Amino acid sequence: FAYLLALSQRLHQQSSLTGVPQPKLQSQTDFQQQVSHYLKQEKGQNNAISSLGRTAPFGLRSIVDWSIPPDRVYERIPSWKFLSLDLPNPELQQKLREQIVIVTSGGYVDAEDNFSVPWAINYWRNSHNSREQSKEDYPKVITGGEAQAYKVYRLLSQHQVALIPDLWMIILAAFLAKGTTLILLKQKPRQQQQCTAILVGTTAAYGIISLQIYISALVAIPWLLPSATFWIYILLAIRQ
Repeated sequence: FAYLLALSQRLHQQSSLTGVPQPKLQSQTDFQQQVSHYLKQEKGQNNAISSLGRTAPFGLRSIVDWSIPPDRVYERIPSWKFLSLDLPNPELQQKLREQIVIVTSGGYVDAEDNFSVPWAINYWRNSHNSREQSKEDYPKVITGGEAQAYKVYRLLSQHQVALIPDLWMIILAAFLAKGTTLILLKQKPRQQQQCTAILVGTTAAYGIISLQIYISALVAIPWLLPSATFWIYILLAIRQ
């Protein structure tokens, strides 16, 4: 759904393209079929498709980056406020044409597309508390519409966060731990304590480096499970 919205937006932004399909309530044909049919016939649409940056490098899974402030991704407008707008206003109509509008549930308790709020979103909501809205103005959940807005933003801005699989790093941590334990077992107790202190610092440095890689290169490297695997091996070796 998000990819279809982003693709439609990119097609509308291509000045060389004409007759680009757009959603209509009266349409009897599925919008996805309309876009697919248009892409097969119209020349010059490859630029629109390639500009979305759909896949992460090396075939890795791409994830949603919740650390981006919500006000940079979307604007929440309650239905009563939207209906009070001067919709016939030409300036407002032009603004709406240039944006993607998602009509969705607004965090009702019984809604089926409510999800627990990611920690990063909760942080931004709390930091926003001192400005325009109070904390009580936000729903206690994040809606499916807001999640879709983040996905659309990820595609349009090419903000692809590649996720290194946990299993890869856990296996690597197990091999490193095995080699480290063989070294520790050959050391005297005092030397083992010194090496353990160095390993604690190394684990902390690994977390900091992983965070910096996430910020700079948009690659998320697992930290908790690999570190836990590594230290389970180490602690068992020291105990023995």
